[in-house]
Amino acid sequence: MRKFIVYLLLGVLISIVVFPSFAQQNQNALQQEIESLKKQLSEIQTQLKTVENVGKMELAAKLAEAHAKLIETEFDKLKLELKDSNQQWLITWIVVFLAFLSAGGLALWSRLTKKMDDLIADGVEKRLDGFKDTLEDVNLLQDQVWNLLRIHAVNVLGHFGAGYLIELDEHTEQVKALSKEVLLEIFNDKTCDIDYNWLAAEVLIARNYTDCVVPILNFLKDIVNSSDFDKMSIFPHDPGYHIRSMLYPIGQIHTQEIYKCLKSFINHLLTEDRKNKNLWIAWIAHSLASVSVELNKKDSTTILIKSIPDWDFSTDVAIQENEALTEMINYFNLLNAPIGIKAILRNGLTGNLPDVEKQCLELLEKHDPDFVREWKEKKEETNTEGETNGPEPTN
Repeated sequence: MRKFIVYLLLGVLISIVVFPSFAQQNQNALQQEIESLKKQLSEIQTQLKTVENVGKMELAAKLAEAHAKLIETEFDKLKLELKDSNQQWLITWIVVFLAFLSAGGLALWSRLTKKMDDLIADGVEKRLDGFKDTLEDVNLLQDQVWNLLRIHAVNVLGHFGAGYLIELDEHTEQVKALSKEVLLEIFNDKTCDIDYNWLAAEVLIARNYTDCVVPILNFLKDIVNSSDFDKMSIFPHDPGYHIRSMLYPIGQIHTQEIYKCLKSFINHLLTEDRKNKNLWIAWIAHSLASVSVELNKKDSTTILIKSIPDWDFSTDVAIQENEALTEMINYFNLLNAPIGIKAILRNGLTGNLPDVEKQCLELLEKHDPDFVREWKEKKEETNTEGETNGPEPTN
């Protein structure tokens, strides 16, 4: 009997010694994976110095991510193996020592299993520390790859001027390869030049990421409130065009949240004396009117009409002034707000655009024919007086 117990104890000790060796093999294999990952990162960095190919850099990022997932999987696998092995060991020895349990062997068995559990727990704890160090190494590698991707994205955007990234068909393959995550990183980076914040915003808008529109509108509002607009080097000569290039596409995204944000933006401009207000307010009104029509939000007409005296579409070179006014007139018509069309006439916005003036009068005919008649009579009077007085004499 004593010999049997001695053999039993010897078998338990052998199990305890041999079992952690399997975990050690897993650790060695994991360490080899880390060394391979470091070697591949070195190769990626070398390639990035000589090749402008964002696809390879994204592949590097995916590689680092894949290895991180591999390490996590290996760790989970080790814990599962330890647990399964422990359970199997217990089941086997329970069967062998079932007789001893009824003859006073329960106390011995408890001590043995407790000792075994303590040893296994110590082994798991040691290997857990090793895995934590390994995961930190992988995270560091991922950060390095991400930083390389970000630098590359800034360089790609730097080749473009504001307004030239709004149209998707004008995007180069390098621009198309930039991920949403890296664009958002640049857009939200307060330490980055505001020029690059703006360029990243243009690409996000062009891709129709609706979840980015409200943050971009808040970004534009911050520009209006500060002197940053004057600091931007990407559009020193024709800021009206670049403002339109940003705001016009926003008007094509029709959500309740965007409607509220545009309405707040235009109200902010109307209630505060902001520099260059005339450059912004016309196109904010244009976007707000577009969204209002699609959502059938007729309560926006009051604030739209209030903004008309500050409209200035003439600075835009991408869309002719008469086209922008024509669209606004149509929006007022669709919103059943003839008073807005009258305000356009009364504020002289159609003075040099006879075709646009004619469009206004035709639409108003069904709403207020008396106004149309009086307008035409006054216009005829003015023309007659001009003909009677003749040109000013010259010296």
